[in-house]
Amino acid sequence: MGSISETNYTFSLIDINGRKVMEHSFRDAKLIESVSVLDIAKGIYLSVLETSDKRITKKVIIE
Repeated sequence: MGSISETNYTFSLIDINGRKVMEHSFRDAKLIESVSVLDIAKGIYLSVLETSDKRITKKVIIE
């Protein structure tokens, strides 16, 4: 999703109406982390990774 070197960050999913439908904070994160989207409705979302000084946003489609 981009390049971040920090191990503390927040991951969010934002729906097309601008509502935050999911948020997870990671502390001492590993190279790969998993987030379950089983309870999220099908649709198009924005995924957002935020650190203390960076924000990476990407489109995500849940089918």
